Amino acid sequence: MVEHGIFLSLPSNQPDIVLIAPGQVSSVEFMVEHTGDAAIEMNVVFELFTTLPSTWSDPVWDQPAGYSLSGGGDFARPILSVEAPDGDLSTAPATLEIWAHAYAENDEGVTEEVNVEKIVLDILT
Repeated sequence: MVEHGIFLSLPSNQPDIVLIAPGQVSSVEFMVEHTGDAAIEMNVVFELFTTLPSTWSDPVWDQPAGYSLSGGGDFARPILSVEAPDGDLSTAPATLEIWAHAYAENDEGVTEEVNVEKIVLDILT
């Protein structure tokens, strides 16, 4: 068994294509599941790895400090929201790459990154 495993996916009702429209906020829901040891707590912090054009809003996570998973089998449903500018979207990226960074305490009580999972979603403007 893996001590610090996580599984990153989309909920079954969430399409794997992000629809972007001028001046609108687009939201994507993810599902992250702790697949490791039932006794190990982890905090998972999400990052939009894709660089958005400067005219776009900063990406917003519903819990910017991360999502606490108490042990194996626990899960969270993070939500990312991105607002596109009004007008021309020709500079929109073709994909959104999202990274989930899992952190846990080691035997010395120091928090360290123990796992990283990535998911890539297509963008449709």
